Amino acid sequence: MSLNSRLQTWRRAVRRGPEVDAQVDEELRFHIESFAEDLMRRGVSREGAIRRAKAELGSLAAGKEKCRQAWGTRWFDELRADLRYALRMLAKSPGSAAIAVGSLALGIGANTAIFTITRQILLDKLDVRRPDDLRLFAWTGGESRVPIRIWGHWNEANHTCTSFSYPVYEQLRRQNGVFEDVFAFKVIPELTVAVDNKPEPVTAELVSGNYYSALGVNTVIGREIQKSDDGASGSGAVAVISDGFWSRHFGRSPDVIGKTIQVNLTPVTIIGVNPGAFTGASSVQISPDVFLPFSMEPAVAPNGAKSLLTNPEQWWVPVMGRMKPGVSDESARAAMDVLLSNAVRSTMAVEKGQSVPRFAMQDGSRG
Repeated sequence: MSLNSRLQTWRRAVRRGPEVDAQVDEELRFHIESFAEDLMRRGVSREGAIRRAKAELGSLAAGKEKCRQAWGTRWFDELRADLRYALRMLAKSPGSAAIAVGSLALGIGANTAIFTITRQILLDKLDVRRPDDLRLFAWTGGESRVPIRIWGHWNEANHTCTSFSYPVYEQLRRQNGVFEDVFAFKVIPELTVAVDNKPEPVTAELVSGNYYSALGVNTVIGREIQKSDDGASGSGAVAVISDGFWSRHFGRSPDVIGKTIQVNLTPVTIIGVNPGAFTGASSVQISPDVFLPFSMEPAVAPNGAKSLLTNPEQWWVPVMGRMKPGVSDESARAAMDVLLSNAVRSTMAVEKGQSVPRFAMQDGSRG
């Protein structure tokens, strides 16, 4: 039998099961009766002929079972029978059925949620070029360190922080010799953005001018934030928006490039849209809505008369670097430790008895 014939027979047996069963039953009966008639012509009694025919040709049930096995529908028939039996049993005890279904739903839902969260936290990596080459900068320091005000994550257990002052970041970037590039970013949890005079709270991410080039990420339309956008404080009133923000507010229209939105009452021009899978450098789980250059800090994260971009005592900027090929983590850490010490001493007054933070690194592939 050709493959096409087998497929047609299988579809017919599945879709028109009772009709096919009746035809098979009729044909098997015909063969048994024909064989019995042959035996009767030889002088065998009718009862003996039928008994012998069934013994040699097999019973009707056995014959139909062999046909189902040959067609490949046996598993389907068994599944259908099992489902019918299960439904009958559930119908007899609706209370127990409801408890069983609810328990299964809770178990499946909880396991799905746990797997999703675990995958995002432990397995997923940033959707950037060679994420395994990224290192998140950190520092360690005890109570005797130079006075530092921290806006970021501080690990009390091992006295480790992943935030730096902007002046220190600039020196690390300029003097670095062991990383392909060093860039900075900062998530602003909530600021107000108005599209067509309709304000709403959004999450933003301030980024350095080399952020996109260092990560190896290109916008799907428009252009990325560049070094020319990240100049003097207050300049660079441009933004790249996330794929989700583009879809919600602009219906994925390419005409979004050049449109103006209000960010904390400051007019900002949209210059690009991020890829859908890109979530920024901070997290693999969810993307900020708006990406702005650090030069916009006075508008989005005002700090009184003194800008955070020039404040050496406020350590608030996460920094990442992309490893150069052939450079080990230990040699990079040792080189950057010297640079960090020099940067701190050149931007802050280190009094007698005060210690300087020591440089550390963490895996940056997951943000």
